Amino acid sequence: MKKLSLVFFVASIFASNVFAQVYKWVDANGKVTYGDAPNRVGTSKVDTSSVKLTPEQIANGNRLRVQTAKLKQQQAISQKISLPTTNAYHCVTADGKESYSSTPCPKTSDVIVPVNGTDQYGNFISGAGMLAQPVQQHIVKQSQACEAATAQRNANYGKRKRPDFPTVEEQAEDQNVIALCN
Repeated sequence: MKKLSLVFFVASIFASNVFAQVYKWVDANGKVTYGDAPNRVGTSKVDTSSVKLTPEQIANGNRLRVQTAKLKQQQAISQKISLPTTNAYHCVTADGKESYSSTPCPKTSDVIVPVNGTDQYGNFISGAGMLAQPVQQHIVKQSQACEAATAQRNANYGKRKRPDFPTVEEQAEDQNVIALCN
């Protein structure tokens, strides 16, 4: 088995178009190891000029190199994918509106406030304006957020003008419930 793995290793190194330098070292237990970079003191270069590989060895080396590349790609992908969380976020704006989300709450929310007074030029102003207010964030269980968001959506569903043609906001509300409940 050791010889077979050594053959595959050597074949994978020499099967490529560009020949890398091969190094050999022996560990404290007497195990011989090969690599493409020097490991430590006592590492020696291996003369590869006399190595002759059969077409089968080259094919096996190529197959091994492709499998290794695929494995590295799958590992990279799996490291980027995070596991589903069991937590969700309960967001409360300054004007008391509540929402639930699978992503963190925004730091602020625009709130309509009455404006009465004068501007920088002394002109009287009356009306309404937007004011950024902080949003409180509470971490809750995802199951609790799912139930609450579903109840909110169901309550709002009866207020929809055209349930068969939801607005962008209504679609976002539907997507939020799907994200929380899956």
